[in-house]
Amino acid sequence: MSKIFLFLLFIFSANIFALNLNENSITGKTASALNYAFKNLGISRRSLGFEKAWYKDEFRLPIQEKCLADPVFPIEMSDKLISNIDNLSPLQIISEITSVPYSEKNSTNSIENLIQIREKLFVFFQKYQNKKLYNYLIFNFSNVKEKRNEFDNLINAGANKQIINNLINQADNYLLQEENINQYIFTELSNFSVSQCISYVYEVINNANKITFDDKFIKLKDDFIKKGIQIGSYGRDVYTNKNTWLIIDPGGDDIYDNLSGFASIEINQPLKIIIDFDGDDVYKNDFSFGAACGIFGISVLIDKNGNDSYKNGSMAQGAGLGGVGILMDSNGDDFYSADNYSQGAGFFGLGALIDNNGNDNFNVSSYGQAIGFTKGYGFLIDNNGNDIYYAGGVYPDIGRYDNNYISMSQGIGIGKRPFASGGIGTLIDKNGNDTYIADVFGQGSAYWFGLGMLIDKRGQDTYNLYEYGQGAGIHMGCGILADGEGNDVYTLKGGIGQGAEHDFSVGLLRDYSGNDKYNGNITVQGGAINNGVSFLIDDKGNDWYSSWSNISHGDGEWAERRDFGSIGFLLDLSGKDKYGIKETNNFKKINGLIGICVDFPTNFIYTNKINLINKKLAINKFENCYPYSLKYKSPKIENVNFERLYRMAIESSYSKEKNILSEKAVNKLKQLGPKIIPLLAKKIEHPCNQSSYAIQNIIMSWKTNAIPMLLEAYNSTTNQRVKRVLIYFMGLNRDNRIEPAAVKELNDNKNRSIALWALGNCGVTQSIEYAEKYLFEGETEMTRVRSAGILRKVGSTNETAMLVDILKLPDDNMWNLKCAAVKALEKQSNTVISVIKEEWEELPEDSKALINSVFKVN
Repeated sequence: MSKIFLFLLFIFSANIFALNLNENSITGKTASALNYAFKNLGISRRSLGFEKAWYKDEFRLPIQEKCLADPVFPIEMSDKLISNIDNLSPLQIISEITSVPYSEKNSTNSIENLIQIREKLFVFFQKYQNKKLYNYLIFNFSNVKEKRNEFDNLINAGANKQIINNLINQADNYLLQEENINQYIFTELSNFSVSQCISYVYEVINNANKITFDDKFIKLKDDFIKKGIQIGSYGRDVYTNKNTWLIIDPGGDDIYDNLSGFASIEINQPLKIIIDFDGDDVYKNDFSFGAACGIFGISVLIDKNGNDSYKNGSMAQGAGLGGVGILMDSNGDDFYSADNYSQGAGFFGLGALIDNNGNDNFNVSSYGQAIGFTKGYGFLIDNNGNDIYYAGGVYPDIGRYDNNYISMSQGIGIGKRPFASGGIGTLIDKNGNDTYIADVFGQGSAYWFGLGMLIDKRGQDTYNLYEYGQGAGIHMGCGILADGEGNDVYTLKGGIGQGAEHDFSVGLLRDYSGNDKYNGNITVQGGAINNGVSFLIDDKGNDWYSSWSNISHGDGEWAERRDFGSIGFLLDLSGKDKYGIKETNNFKKINGLIGICVDFPTNFIYTNKINLINKKLAINKFENCYPYSLKYKSPKIENVNFERLYRMAIESSYSKEKNILSEKAVNKLKQLGPKIIPLLAKKIEHPCNQSSYAIQNIIMSWKTNAIPMLLEAYNSTTNQRVKRVLIYFMGLNRDNRIEPAAVKELNDNKNRSIALWALGNCGVTQSIEYAEKYLFEGETEMTRVRSAGILRKVGSTNETAMLVDILKLPDDNMWNLKCAAVKALEKQSNTVISVIKEEWEELPEDSKALINSVFKVN
């Protein structure tokens, strides 16, 4: 019984600080402000969970999936991290983010325990021992073309000499085959147990931290050497021996050179540990794979004290490829410099750099400082000190900018499009006046189903970035930047950041207190584009917001390319604030139901219950309302206030928070029939997903043909955007039987794609003729996508050859069209597979991957 009690006590103590990130936690002013914004937009929290993960693969991480499905969840997560971060040790933080339980076991003989763990790791990693895969990982993460002088060192590390020589002679050809290599890597690593690997790391670190240096170690040096253990002296030691797996150094200004920190079962070292107790030490190697790097191995570097210098190439200073690399520096003003994939980088594994104290300088060329690749976790955790984080300046962003450089750092999660979803990158800085400098991609950013977080608890911090970051989600990513305390300055010279998103993504910038300055350019400060959700929430302080974009300050946009809107929020909860040259304060702006910017008055009545919000105060205190918000007056039909009914209908039909009055409003509008279409058309001058769905609900309920009234409204407006939405409404109901002549916009390039959809959805026979014509002749990719969509609805095999020809387009050419072609083929008969097999050799690799995700041809 006593053993059971002790076990339960141990479990409780190990989880006492658990954050429980999956529990809802938004309360107080933030909850009230969100409720107020939702109320004014006519939506609910549930409304933000529209489909964003339209591309499926087996590598998606649950926490990232939840961020997309519930964009308010990142706000809850940042609240809990900021509130509890001081009470969590670095390993508890890693446990919380990775969902791998952390426990600290008692040990009587740490070195003997480490020897036993090393034997277990031989068995564990042997399942994944694959020379070809190992070489591919080496090549893929070491910049083959740019750093050919590394090859000799890679050969010494165990890489295949013949393969390397072939790459030297045909480096350009290798880069052309990069997609093949990536696909091979993902396939081979799909079953790798990242969780089990991290569990072993907890044991390794707990035992390593319990080792205290004893002078008798020096007397037993010969015995230790037989076990692969090297014991240093109190003077300056130089370590170059690659055959030792455990180094214990008591002090002195030591030099760790060559591959002293590289762990891999391929070089007979599944475990590598360095423990240095004191001294201003230097850890260096001029090539890739150095200090605290694990490739099918676990490498741990623990430096207890001293002003240390870490100078490495790629894959170092806390990097894991199918393994784990952790660097823990307890004290001192340290300097970290690395090339790529370093300072907390994980790919099917875990990489972590943990610095406990000191004014530190972190410098990486790109892809580092807390970056999580596929099924990977990257952490950079700094507890104290005025630190400088710099990423970029080495590799130009070719194809986009002449004078900017790729950073991909400082809390970023990325996937390999289109093969696999991304991982989780988390940069946490608890104390100090810190400076963050990056160029393109960074500072709480994410790409292709990744999750990137930068959490800074306190200090007067400066964030400087060019593009894609400071709380930005890009292409199904979720980016979070949360700053707890201090007067902070955010500068974004390019676009998409400071709580912004692009393409089915989620972006959040959360600042909890301080007089802050937000300097932005385009699509910033709560700006949302292409079907996503963005938040900038500032709780306290006299703040200043500046941008040069229409899609900023809580703006969304209608993304007609995918028939869906984007929703942006900028919520400032208190203080005397300025917005650009207008220098306004205490105002509200509603952007056509697809975005909202609210600067709350000091005396605003906050409440968690949406139905208790003081509406009179809200209307009277906000002076700069747009004319199409609450002050708009519309005509009445048969003594019915259409405007009032319409707003109530929006709340009911989209957010599904139905009540008696809302249901009555919807039913009344339905009863009025198609004669209200001209009034509905006025409501879509600023079209969005919410209003479109509400109107769709009404139109679909009518038993009579609405086409005549839709055409009347269509002919009476010159607004091309309204025309497109009206065409969309024409195609909603198959019973409408729209005729081709009714859609004049088939001759208008801008509206042709939506017109094609309308014809196809209504089952018009001639739509097949148009689809075959514009599948190849369409001026825009979306016109061609719509044509493929019509063929998908028909399900005929007559167009199989045409659709397969689409898939023959070169790699990365019209990806959306290829997806539409595969979907169309999926609806056809089994003869499709035989046709695809005949053409298989002519298909590019991205098309093959796409086809296999549906048909499993090869």
